[in-house]
Amino acid sequence: MTENAETPQAGPERGRHDKLGRQRALMDWAKVVFSERGYDTATTREIAQRAGCSEGLIHRYFGGKPGLLAAVLQQRELSRTVDLTAGMPRQATVEEELVRFMEWEIEKSWDDRATMRVTVSRAVIDPIIGDRAREFFQATRVDFLRERLAWHQGEGRIRKGLDMGVVAAAISGFAFNSGFFAQVAFQEPQELVKSEARTIAAVLARGLAP
Repeated sequence: MTENAETPQAGPERGRHDKLGRQRALMDWAKVVFSERGYDTATTREIAQRAGCSEGLIHRYFGGKPGLLAAVLQQRELSRTVDLTAGMPRQATVEEELVRFMEWEIEKSWDDRATMRVTVSRAVIDPIIGDRAREFFQATRVDFLRERLAWHQGEGRIRKGLDMGVVAAAISGFAFNSGFFAQVAFQEPQELVKSEARTIAAVLARGLAP
């Protein structure tokens, strides 16, 4: 199963000096090859060939296959950050805020399912990938949700004295579990996963209320 994405374009013609274009082509094709082959079976040679680049550029730009996967995750994380900020206007209630956040995570986890499968399996044994995965899966979302919940707390919708950083981390963990484990790993239907997430959001919102 692969992510829904257009076929990447090959890199610049050999001999042309376009470092950013080659890096982008290598990362785009790495996502495709990792998805098709899995991380262990994917080779830097195939990625480079399909990107129209020299294999040596992977080692020069990324330090090898682990660095290339880390760069793919960083690219994804930056894209998700922009999408999260643009696609999540403030909601009128805490429950609506949590429902929207969790539904967003479920939808994006499905879109990124191939990359997530590769990343989770590698993060367990590779500290470089584990560090990037933490940013990809948690750090950005926790920061976003902490700010959003702190705003609701300031508006009197969440009781005082609660640490919004801890609360945001816990909720982000629920969202990741729903988006990846329930939906991608255990193959529960997305509508069922969303229904369960809405129930969790309602329970959490009541627990946070003044």
